[in-house]
Amino acid sequence: MPTTMTNRVLSLLAVLLLGTLVLASGVRAQSTQGEPVDLVFRVDNVTTGEPGTLERLVISYIVIMPEVIIDVRPTGSEFELADVPVKPDGRYIVTAWADGVPYFFARKGRVLVDGPQVLQVFSTTRSLDEVAVSGLNIVARREAELLHLEYLFQVRNDQRPQLTIYDPRATFTLFLPGSAHQVTAEFHRGPTPTTVPVTHAGGHKWELGVPLVSGNNRLRLTAVIPWQENLELPVGANLPVEAWSLLVTPDWLEVNGRGLESDRDSRSVKRMIGPRLDAGRILSVRLSSGEKQGGAVSNIFSDTVVDTATIDQAAATGTDEGRGLPLPLMLLGLVVGIVVVVALVRRRS
Repeated sequence: MPTTMTNRVLSLLAVLLLGTLVLASGVRAQSTQGEPVDLVFRVDNVTTGEPGTLERLVISYIVIMPEVIIDVRPTGSEFELADVPVKPDGRYIVTAWADGVPYFFARKGRVLVDGPQVLQVFSTTRSLDEVAVSGLNIVARREAELLHLEYLFQVRNDQRPQLTIYDPRATFTLFLPGSAHQVTAEFHRGPTPTTVPVTHAGGHKWELGVPLVSGNNRLRLTAVIPWQENLELPVGANLPVEAWSLLVTPDWLEVNGRGLESDRDSRSVKRMIGPRLDAGRILSVRLSSGEKQGGAVSNIFSDTVVDTATIDQAAATGTDEGRGLPLPLMLLGLVVGIVVVVALVRRRS
């Protein structure tokens, strides 16, 4: 009898689990489904005030990560896309590519289907007039014989009329140690970070092929260099650097540089504030171990960088209030419940 009861319980729980899995697969299958509709777009070049054109248009549905539902290469300044699956309450990112530069637009499904969608793009230039690094935070972390570097910075583009500054190979130059390796960079506009090329141009010059749209642009660069005593860390760019700071760990690292001041308000980490730098000026910062070599290495590298895209951040991340527990957690809870019930039944038998 106990064995029969156990089998019945197991059968019932198996049915419940199977039903939940079927429901989960159905929700997944419907994640990008919607009513097929025709979408109309118009492209405006804000710089010239004239109609613009696109090289590529991508529409992504936001769930946890963007899921591409259409990827086309339209022609003309006005065009229509037929039979695009759109859910009225869904959140979408429209990425419009013009002159090699992506522009991001957040749209709710009901907005996408409500008349022509106006996509504003800009002409491009290579001129660096009215461009500056408005803020730069450098994080230096020594681990054994390596120094890990992270640069978090914001570049402001104040050109008028509004232009996007872009050179695929070298939009602007940042000064780093020539011995740096594993150098990677990305800009943060849109739902996910976008990798940009970094090229060593000799000496301390590293060129970044990143598009700088009108307004503020957030970037992140990481690198690794071999550690040596009295290591020289060059700071600067071929743009004015209006404000910058240096955070180091372990805190026993000694930092020396002309014009550097200790940040007295920083209590948890060792932070130095640097002076304003003109375009092309290099300020050399010297790092050494000093007499004290102890203490733990703090993890002061950033986990994420705030997105400065002119899009709705909630739409980019796909967050919704009142959704309840995510489906994976519900499944996990059900499996744990099954294990507990089976254990109790067997114990009584």
